[in-house]
Amino acid sequence: MKYVKGLDEKYYGEMIVEIDQKFQALHAKLNLYCPGLHLMPTPVTVEGVQYPYPLAAQIREIYLYMIGQREMPQDIVSMLESICSLIWENNFLNETFFTIDWLKWEKTLIGRFVRCTYIRITLDAGEPITAKQLALMTGLTPAGIVKAINTKRLHGRKIKSEWSIPAEDATTFIWKHVNTSR
Repeated sequence: MKYVKGLDEKYYGEMIVEIDQKFQALHAKLNLYCPGLHLMPTPVTVEGVQYPYPLAAQIREIYLYMIGQREMPQDIVSMLESICSLIWENNFLNETFFTIDWLKWEKTLIGRFVRCTYIRITLDAGEPITAKQLALMTGLTPAGIVKAINTKRLHGRKIKSEWSIPAEDATTFIWKHVNTSR
């Protein structure tokens, strides 16, 4: 079962290109510090498939889990933390994994992918998610999720200012909105 609307091979490929472009931009900045510095990604082969750099192989393993073709990798949390620290941490701004601006990062392909993976892990643990999280997974708006709750197409309960949706109901809703043609 796919868990994220729009997550397919094209998305995966574009995400890998996006990451490569960001590292190329970082490389250009490093050349201002150390002119002539020439860093090249090291291709790796995993299970007979060649990847342009090691991070791409990790992302592929998570991607296969997210589209329902593999079980959850045992070390998925450390893989995600590695991705977050590699991409998000900034030594000049003292930004760390713990200060990630998710709303900003979710607008990038890799940021949305990582965020949705954390949401999937939450669902797999049987824990509830929020309307905003379900919206990110399904491609709907948070208002669309609330409307589904109000019209009884989805179970949820309001806790303070946020809706809480049980894992089983959220998974069923994802199935209906991500895995069926409309």
